[in-house]
Amino acid sequence: MIRADVTDGARPLASLRWTATGGPDLDLRDPRVAPGGRGGVALALAPGALQAGASYTLTLQVTDALGRVGVAAVDVAVAVPPGGGYLKADPAGGEVGSRV
Repeated sequence: MIRADVTDGARPLASLRWTATGGPDLDLRDPRVAPGGRGGVALALAPGALQAGASYTLTLQVTDALGRVGVAAVDVAVAVPPGGGYLKADPAGGEVGSRV
């Protein structure tokens, strides 16, 4: 979850909107991707929404009641999980409790 701290004194905010750029397409309007939507100060992404190895820029655009716009962005790099491998035992055979 990414949470923004947005304040404008006593004035109400007219709109908040998250967008995602870079990486594979990420539709923040899709509730399967962003269950909480993209119109609040917090952006929660569903598990698996970001592709391993990809980089994204998540941007929040805020507009106040006077039409003034503020923008903030955060870059997110998604780690690649460990891949295959093998286990080799030496010696390949033996009996429990025996010494080689």
